[in-house]
Amino acid sequence: MNLYHFRAPQYHYKHKSSDWYWVVGIVAISAAVTAIIFNNILFAILIVLAAFSLTVHAAKKPEEHDVEISDAGITIGKYHFSYSTLKSFWIEHNAQPRMLIQTSRTFMSHIIVPVDQLSEEEKAELREFLKTKLPEVEQTEPLFELLMEYLGF
Repeated sequence: MNLYHFRAPQYHYKHKSSDWYWVVGIVAISAAVTAIIFNNILFAILIVLAAFSLTVHAAKKPEEHDVEISDAGITIGKYHFSYSTLKSFWIEHNAQPRMLIQTSRTFMSHIIVPVDQLSEEEKAELREFLKTKLPEVEQTEPLFELLMEYLGF
């Protein structure tokens, strides 16, 4: 039985101005030229491809995912996380409210779910339900996530 079901974006989208794309292009071209000066053509090609991939990803709008929270665990899109694989949770109440879930995985240690579409009452109910399944531990977003958000991702 699904106790909570809502749709959430994959991430918070930030519109990027044309200046942002110009900066990425100038930095990438400068780095590629520097790599060529040091006779490293392969690295120059890698820089150009990475900059192209970065700009394509930056322009993409986030997908909406179904989030289902039940007695069996948390399902986000097509991925299911049972409570046995999760360590703790925290719901942030800031300008962009998020649910932070710490997992036992090495490479995906945190799951961040935007919950700004939920009312304060729904967030309080969700918090009370999750407290019966997981410990509530105050946590912040990982540094890498904060850095990527600062850079506009």
